[in-house]
Amino acid sequence: MSALSNKVDVLVIGAGPCGLLSALALARGGIEVEIVDRARRSSAQSYACGIHSATLELLGTLGLAQQALESGFRVDTVGLYEGAERRGELLMSELKSGGFPFLLVLPQDRLEELLEQELRQRGVRVRWGHRLDTLHQDENGVSATVETLAMTSVGYPYARSEEAVEKETEVHARYVIGADGAASHVRQILNLPCERHGEPTAFEVVEFEPVSDVGREVRIVFGPGTQDALWPQSSSIARWSLQRTEAEAATFQSDGGDFALGSTTETPDKEAIVARILERAPWFKAGIKEVDWATVVGFDSMMARNFGVGRVWLTGDAGHQTSPIGMQSMNVGLREAADLAGRIQRALRQGAAPEIFAEYERQRREEWSLLLGLKGGLSKTPKTTPWANSQRRRLLGSLPASGADLATLARQLGLELA
Repeated sequence: MSALSNKVDVLVIGAGPCGLLSALALARGGIEVEIVDRARRSSAQSYACGIHSATLELLGTLGLAQQALESGFRVDTVGLYEGAERRGELLMSELKSGGFPFLLVLPQDRLEELLEQELRQRGVRVRWGHRLDTLHQDENGVSATVETLAMTSVGYPYARSEEAVEKETEVHARYVIGADGAASHVRQILNLPCERHGEPTAFEVVEFEPVSDVGREVRIVFGPGTQDALWPQSSSIARWSLQRTEAEAATFQSDGGDFALGSTTETPDKEAIVARILERAPWFKAGIKEVDWATVVGFDSMMARNFGVGRVWLTGDAGHQTSPIGMQSMNVGLREAADLAGRIQRALRQGAAPEIFAEYERQRREEWSLLLGLKGGLSKTPKTTPWANSQRRRLLGSLPASGADLATLARQLGLELA
């Protein structure tokens, strides 16, 4: 594998789903791209898993939809519960805008694998073990210092491994994409603090083998102050995301709010997990045969003050984060990544004016102001049930869609997108 280039059209920081997709979209457009990530490899444990209909359509434009479908688990309905009572359902078949009227449960690590494989076929390899140090930009481009990391043994008499900087490379890029997660170093360098909107939340994510088949429906449970979600992943694997109460969440200290950065793996307590599920979802009859893993994850509802400056722009969790119930942050982030890549390509190949990035900024803020409930939201109609009306704010972040599809799902509950 050749060394990291000193000169490149676009440098992508972060090799999660959004960074990989932006790099792939650029490579497909003939743009020279390098992608770096400080991790040693892609995520071994998968968190986000719900792929929206619009995201499948996007993957189709990249030639990856069929592979995703072969690797994933199709879900056609979302059931909405309050305790034992089923309050409503969402039919994905009513999503008419694209060719994929359903949700796909696809583990994040598998999505990353598909994207990385396609990048390799186009001659682009992720530079694992490479960490961004500094960024400096002017009207002509961006200079980035990237550190190559190596593991070294330290300590006596008990040896342990630590990261050490093996070398530094000055990379000159015409544009930089920051896709490095909720604790984004790129965002910090740009001095674009996150603005929090609401209290942090914590979820206990439990992947397990059910005693019996849990079916092909996502189920969201609304409790007093909590929201939980059951996601089937196959006929033999399922996942509960159980929100901790406000008192429990207060004891969990999130480091940046990201799944990977804000999580702590705990020894699964099967009895406690079963008790929590039966208390909140008494209709759950499948039972738990085996707990494969469990982790506690912290989230903030937040948005960056700006989505970029000059020639450096943010996408994905680097610019926003919200509750995992509707899987909106990653899915919207993937659409952002493709959009940003397209704008950079137009700037490089067609000489498009810088205003196209001001438009990106405006559109990102408008969409996330809506999804975070800061502007607009769901409004009642004569068809709205009292329960749906009382849960309008929480339903907004629970619907597994965005854009026109979000409005379609809301209408099934008698609600309108304001």
